[in-house]
Amino acid sequence: MERFPVVPFPFLYGSLFFFLLASILLLLLHEEARRRILAEREHERRAMLGILSHRLRTPLTEIQWSTEMLLSEQGEILSDMQRKLVHQINDGTCDAVRLLNRFLEVSQAKRGGVVAKPAHIEVGKILTRVIDSLKVTLDERGHTLEVEGTQGEVWAYIDPLLLQAILDALLANAIYYTPPYGKIHVSVRQKRHGVIVSVEDTGIGISEKERSKIFVEFFRGEKARLLHPGGCGLGLSFTKHLLKESGGSLSFTSEEGKGSTFTVAIPRRDERT
Repeated sequence: MERFPVVPFPFLYGSLFFFLLASILLLLLHEEARRRILAEREHERRAMLGILSHRLRTPLTEIQWSTEMLLSEQGEILSDMQRKLVHQINDGTCDAVRLLNRFLEVSQAKRGGVVAKPAHIEVGKILTRVIDSLKVTLDERGHTLEVEGTQGEVWAYIDPLLLQAILDALLANAIYYTPPYGKIHVSVRQKRHGVIVSVEDTGIGISEKERSKIFVEFFRGEKARLLHPGGCGLGLSFTKHLLKESGGSLSFTSEEGKGSTFTVAIPRRDERT
């Protein structure tokens, strides 16, 4: 009867020890590589934020200063219509500066939570303000905009500047990523525990392979880069983060070539009370 060779226990223990040691080393190397990648991404994010801050703050400040100078002039330098338009430009610029400052606050405090100042606000008023600020771009592209559900007062509990930034990002995306003469539909619905705002467009949509990356910072789809080269890929990731920290959520459905619908859920009241 043939006998199989007996493997001594010290050899088995030694082999097991080296196997565990090799596994631990591989895990450590993997973790070090992951940390290095995260550090590189954080460095890129901070660099991009610095560039955005510099490139946005300077022209906005110049516009604000120029409009204030025009408005301070007395006499008939400006007609009533011109003065009204300059007021609108000045108000919009002031809003943009405040939003930029809040964006930077949020980015700097991201690891510790958003620096927010929530309050009970009327959603329709914020939405109207955002639409007014985007009206020129909307008209230039020939889009049709339909708004539903703002006839009555719909109240939510969120920082008004953050809500303005959220709605601005979603509407701007709908405008820019919808080919000319498209349709955009915005609806506001009041539910028992929250307010639902949906932004639907007839735009380019999002391909199936890109949907999982749509909320990743600086990610932009192939068609999105062609249709709107000036984008930076921060709008959706920024919006989702703001909503999460504010007790809300952001979801979407999309079909490539037919359009997308982004749905925002906002709390109706302060859940801490």
